[in-house]
Amino acid sequence: MTVAQVNLNGPGASGLVGEAHLKGVPLKATQLPTQVKLGARLAPIPEDCPRFAAHFQPASGWAPPVAVDYTGKAAASISQMLGNAQYGCCVISGKGHSVGIWTANDNDSGGEVIASEEEAVREYHRICGPGDNGCVIQEVLREMRTGGLTFGGKKHHIAGWVAVDHTKPELVKAAVHLFGAVTIGFNFPTDWSGRSVWDKTNSRNVGGHDVAIVRYDARGVYVSSWGRIYLMTWAALNQPGRVEECYALLSPDWTGNDKLAPSGVDVDALASALSSLGQGDMPDPKPPTPPTPPTPPTPPTPAHVEFDITGTTDENGVFHGRAVPCEGDEEQEGPDPSGIDECSTELGSDVAAFWLAGWLRAVLGVHVEVQEGKLTVRRGKLTPEQWAAIVQLIAQVAAAIAQILAGH
Repeated sequence: MTVAQVNLNGPGASGLVGEAHLKGVPLKATQLPTQVKLGARLAPIPEDCPRFAAHFQPASGWAPPVAVDYTGKAAASISQMLGNAQYGCCVISGKGHSVGIWTANDNDSGGEVIASEEEAVREYHRICGPGDNGCVIQEVLREMRTGGLTFGGKKHHIAGWVAVDHTKPELVKAAVHLFGAVTIGFNFPTDWSGRSVWDKTNSRNVGGHDVAIVRYDARGVYVSSWGRIYLMTWAALNQPGRVEECYALLSPDWTGNDKLAPSGVDVDALASALSSLGQGDMPDPKPPTPPTPPTPPTPPTPAHVEFDITGTTDENGVFHGRAVPCEGDEEQEGPDPSGIDECSTELGSDVAAFWLAGWLRAVLGVHVEVQEGKLTVRRGKLTPEQWAAIVQLIAQVAAAIAQILAGH
């Protein structure tokens, strides 16, 4: 990847001169290099990334302040280029500016941390690789959460981050007010190189850039970039295809030992409201419990059927017999020879027996013929009594199937 270079000119070279962040700073914006680089490799916000809107439920009637400005106390730190003139390390530089905002504005943080150019370039190559290929914002955030970034000779971490809907000004304001600094990744258009106010435009995009929002008011958000301050209007922030990533970061540098952010918000309560923020990444969603399959219907229990079996074995060893199911009386036990003619036509046993006869021929090699209720079975090596038992079984199963088919 080739990191895009930008040549700042006119108001774009000076930024917003006269703003509070320049007071008392020896290095004026007009003395900063005008040939600078971009370097953010923008990526879609992951689906499993926590959303600020989903986890922040302000009390009824609550609204963020109409304006917030954290730049005054952090003038020295956010006026640093942090290597972004020679390298496409804007993602790292933006985090160095964020640490400056957090530490300068929290009374018990130990004081403003000013990152050095050497530290920023070293972290750039450590995290984003050798050469000059830019950084993926989410990869830098993960490293800042797990291993930390070294600024001012010390490791600085974040507890996590949430995605912020940049198209909703009230959400952006609340995020800046509560978290102190919000990082945005956006496509930088050519005509912004000559402007200190970045407004909606249709000029060609040069490449991806990452900056920290450090202030807002009715006009828009103010960002620190290349040691300068620029105003990005609400219209520009909302323009389709302009901003692609926007994250609020929760940093211990912002909360300090008293667990209270300079905004006055109790961090423990905030962390509770943002329950999924703790690890920075949304945990793997618990797979949904598969639906319980419907209980299959219980098949009807075949009624007990008594049979009358009669038959003889001829001189060729063929057993000729007739097995007739007979419902008879409930209290009746055993076969009722007198019911043969009466019961022989009540069930479709011929059809079922015919089907079973074919199965027996195919599977067991037993020759069975069925015709008008008469079963003819070749007994082979079995005795007539054994064949009679087989006929009994065939007739019983046939009768049960016939009952089911007939709806009994």
